Amino acid sequence: MRRIMEVLRLAAQGLSYRQISQSLGISASTIQGYVKRAQNAGLSWPLPDDVDALALEARLFKRGEEEPQSLLRRRVSTARLPPAAASV
Repeated sequence: MRRIMEVLRLAAQGLSYRQISQSLGISASTIQGYVKRAQNAGLSWPLPDDVDALALEARLFKRGEEEPQSLLRRRVSTARLPPAAASV
């Protein structure tokens, strides 16, 4: 979520998607997607005090939409291996 917060901060400063992309090393289309999600969620920089990383994630990536990578990684890392695979 820090990366998304940084995108929103830089966009609020007037940087172009391309400039933000070069600064953070992520694609301009990803930048555009984050900004669009924030706008659709009614969020702008600075974020309200009650919007922390978890609240931001919940508001930008509602259930049924594409999940953010942090949730996907968490699910993969907490998945249990079958007993046969665990003993190998």
